[in-house]
Amino acid sequence: MKVAVLGDTHFGVRNDNQAFHDYYEKFYNEVFFPYMEKHNIGTVIQLGDLFDRRKYVNFYTLKRSREYFFDKLAQADIDMHVFVGNHDTYFKNTNEVNSMRELFEHSTYDIHYYSDPTAVDIDGTEIAVLPWICSGNYEESMQF
Repeated sequence: MKVAVLGDTHFGVRNDNQAFHDYYEKFYNEVFFPYMEKHNIGTVIQLGDLFDRRKYVNFYTLKRSREYFFDKLAQADIDMHVFVGNHDTYFKNTNEVNSMRELFEHSTYDIHYYSDPTAVDIDGTEIAVLPWICSGNYEESMQF
């Protein structure tokens, strides 16, 4: 099994600064996706904080991240698994309202997101997924 692991991408960092988007685009176009293709990696695990802001996602950030990241995943038929992080949730005490669900629940992208502790089968290997632990899921997380 070959997977790429990303953590804390924080799309929209520094008030949706264009220079950061330009740098991210350069990284994904010149380093990340060529490496994935060269090494035949078909799965990405993103460890949380996909977007930077807890309360909203800027339209410019949605456009840019779609162009340099999400569309490239789809074009390469890459399977993506995202663990909901603290920056991906609206409330601090629950993961119920999160950007992953709101953006990708009815999306055509093949993005799996996890807001609750669960076991996930990735290429025949079971992996324990533990998203952001907050007061709303603390007991369930500890038992898991």
